[in-house]
Amino acid sequence: MHYQSTVRIPGDPARALEFTVAVLASVGFRITNRESNAAELRGSGYRNSNENSLRGASAIQLRTHFDQLTLDAELGGVEWMGKFLFWFPTLLCLGLGVVLSIVFFFVFGPGKWFYIFVTVVAAEGIVFTFLAPFIARRIETRTRTELDTLLANAAAASR
Repeated sequence: MHYQSTVRIPGDPARALEFTVAVLASVGFRITNRESNAAELRGSGYRNSNENSLRGASAIQLRTHFDQLTLDAELGGVEWMGKFLFWFPTLLCLGLGVVLSIVFFFVFGPGKWFYIFVTVVAAEGIVFTFLAPFIARRIETRTRTELDTLLANAAAASR
């Protein structure tokens, strides 16, 4: 997933770039390359919903050109979280369903309980299969909004 945004800088572009790099470094990004008009940063990515939404970007490139600041971000953390939200609940339901089916089979023996149990476990898996893309889209929206807010704040800090 890729995201790009550009903002007009009313003041000093170098100051806006420095502000943006400082904010990203304080969130946990590592500066991999720094020049007078550009910077590249890498982050560990988004691993849980309690983290700063900026961490949804795994790699960020910043460039100033005349009176503009351009941000190119690879949304690797958002992409990872989307895959995790799809696969983890689905496989958890499947795994627990198989294990508990075996246990209940030995405890209660064959019967109607099995069909009810399979239906409940399958319903939970299906709910998460449809719910995961909505949650992932919300995480992506939050990350994009935070990146836009960062650029707007950099433009304001450049004065």
